[in-house]
Amino acid sequence: MISWFGSLSTRRLAILVLVTGLVLRIVLGLFYTYPIEDNYWILGSTNLTAGEGLYGVPGYYYLPVWGYFLAVMTAVANFLGIPYGYYYDDIGTSLKDCDVIVPSIEYSLMVLAVLIIFDILVAHLIFRIGCRVTGDERKAVIMAAIWFLCPLTIAISSIRLMFENVEIFFLLASVLMLMDRKPFPAGPLMGACFLSKQFGLFAAIILLGYSYAQTRDIRYSLKCVAGTAVSVLILMAPVILNGDLETSMHWLTSRVDAGTSASTFNLTIVLTPLIVLLTAAMGFKVARDGIQDFRALSLFMLLPVALMFILPGNVQYYLFLLPFMVFAFSKEMYISYVSMSLLAVMSLLVVINMCSMIYVDSGLPGAGIIDGIADFFEPFEDHSHLYELLKSITGALVAIATVLILLKPRFSNEACRRHHGSGSGRGHADRYGPGLWSECLQMRSGGLER
Repeated sequence: MISWFGSLSTRRLAILVLVTGLVLRIVLGLFYTYPIEDNYWILGSTNLTAGEGLYGVPGYYYLPVWGYFLAVMTAVANFLGIPYGYYYDDIGTSLKDCDVIVPSIEYSLMVLAVLIIFDILVAHLIFRIGCRVTGDERKAVIMAAIWFLCPLTIAISSIRLMFENVEIFFLLASVLMLMDRKPFPAGPLMGACFLSKQFGLFAAIILLGYSYAQTRDIRYSLKCVAGTAVSVLILMAPVILNGDLETSMHWLTSRVDAGTSASTFNLTIVLTPLIVLLTAAMGFKVARDGIQDFRALSLFMLLPVALMFILPGNVQYYLFLLPFMVFAFSKEMYISYVSMSLLAVMSLLVVINMCSMIYVDSGLPGAGIIDGIADFFEPFEDHSHLYELLKSITGALVAIATVLILLKPRFSNEACRRHHGSGSGRGHADRYGPGLWSECLQMRSGGLER
C-alpha cells in the first residue's frame, strides 16, 4: 500500500484526495446533520423572506458576511421551491429558539453544497500557498490533503453546517494577495474575514507586520489598512443604517457576560485584550525585523488562537487552527492532528441521536439503519465531560507544539539558510543562538516567496 501510494503522481494524488473528501462529506452530510445550526440558518432565511432583514427578528446572531451568503441561498431556495423545514410537535429533543422545527433535507443539502465548495476553495489556496512556501507541488498537495481530509474539517462543514471555512477562505485569500504584493486587494479580503468571525483579527495583526516587512514602506501597509477599512464600511453599512450594529455583535458580546453560558470559553473572550496585546507584540517584531518566512508567520498567527482554545469553546472554533498547523508542516504537530481528529469524532458521537434526526424524520430509505447506528453510540452522550476535556487538551497541545517549533534549533537553522544561503546559515545560528524566536527575528529580507 505504501509503495502504491508513493507511486501516485501529484495530479492523481490530488484527484484521490478530492474524490475521497467529497464522498465522505456527502455521505456524512446526508445522514448526519446537526440541526441546531441549521435551524438558525432557517430563522435567517425566514426573516429575509419576510422582509425583516438579517436582524429584524431574533435568530441570526453573527456578523453580516455569512448572512449575505445566506441571503443568496434563501433566494435560490425560494426560486426552486425548496422548503426550509417543517413543524413537528414530538421531536424528542430541544432545539434552541425553534424547538418544533425540523430542517428539510433539501435545505440542509443546499447549505452543505455551499460549504463543500468553500472547503475545496480553502484546499486550493493552501495548495497555492504551499507551493510558494515549499517550492514542491507534491508537498503542497499533501498540505491541502491534511486540510481536506481532516475529520474536523469534514465534521464542521458537513455535520455542523458551520461557516468557519468561509472565514478561513477570506484569510488565506488575503495572505495570497500579500504574497503577490497586492496590499489593497488583500485588505478587503481581510475585512471580510473578521466580519465573518473575529478570530481573523489575530492573523490580521501579524499580516500587517508582514506587509511592512515586505517593503519597509509605511505607505504600502497603509494600502492594506485602507482596503480593510473600505470593505468593513461597505459590508457593515446596511447593518449600521438599519440600527442593527449591537445585534450583529451578539456572537461576541454575549460571551463577555459569563452568565449567558456555561462555557468557560467566555472567560477567554474577556481576556482577549491581553491576547491581542501579545499578538501586537509579535506583529511589531515581524515588522521591525523584516520577517518574511511564511512558516514562521504561521506559527505567530497560530499561538494566540491556540491559547484562546485551552479553555473549551464550541468545537467549530478549533478549525481555525488547522491551516496554520498545516503550514507548520512539522512532526511536532502530528499529535495535535490526532487530538483534533478525535475531537471531531467525539463531536459527532456525543450528539449522534440529534444528528441523525433530519434524515430519520424524513422517512428516506435506510432511515432505520441510521437510527440504529445512532442508538448504538448513544452511550457516548453521557461522556460530554470527556468531550470538553478533549477540547482543552487539543488547544494545549497545539500551543505547546507551536512553542516547540519556534524554539527548535534545526528549524531555525533551515529557515536562516533559506533566507541567506546555505553558506551563512550556521553563522547566523551561532551568532544569535538556538531557536527560531531568537534567530529568525533577525532576518531582514528574502523569505520563501517565489
